[in-house]
Amino acid sequence: MSEPNRDLLPFSLEDAKGNAHPYETILLPAREGLPLSLSLMKALGEPLLALLDGAGDTAEGEDASFDLNALGPTLVNLDPTLLSTLAESVLSNTMRDGKRLKGIEFDKAYRGNYMELYKAVWEVVRLNRLIPLPDTSLATGAATP
Repeated sequence: MSEPNRDLLPFSLEDAKGNAHPYETILLPAREGLPLSLSLMKALGEPLLALLDGAGDTAEGEDASFDLNALGPTLVNLDPTLLSTLAESVLSNTMRDGKRLKGIEFDKAYRGNYMELYKAVWEVVRLNRLIPLPDTSLATGAATP
């Protein structure tokens, strides 16, 4: 019996119709993950700072609360073309329903299904800790490699 691939990180998301889709992703090699991490932080820096600045103090064991009103004005400056490219890059080593999310498979998976796309991108960012925030840590209950 072969041993399971410990490099694969499984998760599941629902599409716009409520159908569950199994995902598998990997921890990115540093030479691929670092440039992607830096690009994400550069692209999202202003909104991230607004969220962190708006986060209230919390007691140990409590989740941070964020002032989403502080986020609104920062979204005007986001570059949609860059963010679209980054989303595809984040998911390029991810499988959904056993199919790699590149090219036409990316288009088919997320046509009219953008909330699942956003959730998938966030899950891969979180699992790879591409944005070094406390809630992207494996300690928050994420799948462990």
